[in-house]
Amino acid sequence: MQYDFDLFVVVGGDITVVTDPTGIRLPRVFLGRRTATAQVQMNTDDVMGVSDPRAFLYTTIHAALTELIARVSDRDNVFDADGERAKIEFLILDDSGERESKL
Repeated sequence: MQYDFDLFVVVGGDITVVTDPTGIRLPRVFLGRRTATAQVQMNTDDVMGVSDPRAFLYTTIHAALTELIARVSDRDNVFDADGERAKIEFLILDDSGERESKL
């Protein structure tokens, strides 16, 4: 049985200014509920300054999910971390199968 992953994403911009570095906040793993949760913040300057916001969003979410997968794997030795990582690989691959820049 696999886990549910819940992310709350805060994207900095003109209305909501985020000055903290882009990354994961408040990661939690609940073994009994088989759930992993976290908040992902994206710094306003990072968001407003990138040339490809879609790639930035995808790679940031991929990094957050990868960290949560590692945290679950550290606590649950029957968890299929490789299988879960394979499910999110589309976040860092473009339509031709090439890796997008990590910005």
